[in-house]
Amino acid sequence: RAKAYQNHYSESKWIVLSRLGHIDLEEINMATCTGRNGDNWELYRTASGWRWRRTASNGRIVGASTEAYVNRSDCEANAKRNGMDCNPK
Repeated sequence: RAKAYQNHYSESKWIVLSRLGHIDLEEINMATCTGRNGDNWELYRTASGWRWRRTASNGRIVGASTEAYVNRSDCEANAKRNGMDCNPK
């Protein structure tokens, strides 16, 4: 599983390090929020489009989009249909 580390210059830019330690220089746009139950929601952009991920308070990923979306608004709407009750920024 890849780990993301925050770039110190911008909250929306991330550098992804693969499990093998190689650096992918692809920067990813990301927006996050915390739901009423404490779950963290992430909307992030990859080469294939926008995706979302839901992480429980114990750090485990408990939900994720099954497809990439061309528009961030479509991705956000799908996340809301799947329980997101906060507004990612």
